[in-house]
Amino acid sequence: MNGKLNADGMFTSGQVTQAEYEIMITSPWVWPQVKSLYPSNGETVDVEFRRRGDLRLQLRTLAGQGLAGVPVELRSVEFSTESVATWLAGSLVKTGESGLQTDHQGELSVTGLPNGKFTWDAPSVGLSGVIVVPPLGVGEGVGIQEL
Repeated sequence: MNGKLNADGMFTSGQVTQAEYEIMITSPWVWPQVKSLYPSNGETVDVEFRRRGDLRLQLRTLAGQGLAGVPVELRSVEFSTESVATWLAGSLVKTGESGLQTDHQGELSVTGLPNGKFTWDAPSVGLSGVIVVPPLGVGEGVGIQEL
């Protein structure tokens, strides 16, 4: 199956034959998900996938000093059943050396997240909020794996 993935994460196939398909986009730009399709003969298929993005969060005092060593809980609004810590443990995302706590400058970075809204909570300093992870730049070609 061939197709294109646009900047919004929408995959559009060429015409396909009637069959049951399970596909996974194999690209560093796309969050790994398996999708089931049941197209008719000659149909063009549109499937939405989540593009990846990076998060950078800075925790600072009112005087502008970084809050170092603060544990931060991150959770995707769209994928609310799992925390980012679970994805980190499964090697789906990466962090800096300090993991899911702020570094010596009060910064936390996570790469490879599915784009979208995330809640963050730093209960040890009484801070929380919502941050949007934008998708990375538009990817070139993507590989399609029929499962």
